Amino acid sequence: MSRFFTASIKKVYEISLTRRLLIFAGCSGVAFVLSILTIPTSWGLRFHFFQYAIFLAGSILGPVYGGFVGLVGGLGPAFLRNDPYILLYNILLGAATGLFAYRFRPFFASLLAFFLVHLPVMLIIGIYVQNVPVVIMTTISLILAVEDFICAAGADATAKGITRWLKK
Repeated sequence: MSRFFTASIKKVYEISLTRRLLIFAGCSGVAFVLSILTIPTSWGLRFHFFQYAIFLAGSILGPVYGGFVGLVGGLGPAFLRNDPYILLYNILLGAATGLFAYRFRPFFASLLAFFLVHLPVMLIIGIYVQNVPVVIMTTISLILAVEDFICAAGADATAKGITRWLKK
């Protein structure tokens, strides 16, 4: 384990438990509400932005809290779409964001988590396990890429202010 990684873990645990749990609860609530609120399009597709809270929790609190926020945020879509794999995707998204956030700023950590972890796992499970046609998986991937880009930018913009508050 590198010195940088160990130092970053120590920074997370320098935040009081009360503040960590407060941010965790807030991000979990925001993720759950945003997962149910979707923006329909004329093409029959729906946009959702609950990844914002997953990226924020992972970036500020690390991989464990990020993964748990991913779990809570994925509950709504998993039950609404009857797809339990959504829980796995979002747990991995939050945990990977937390791991990448030790080395990169939140925007890049979030996008790396999406493109290097979330997207490949989703494509493999969708195409080979669930037998979803490649055209549909490609469409879903493109929509998620746009959503995650927007959510990563939002998490990056708010993470600095929240981190400053946490260190008080």
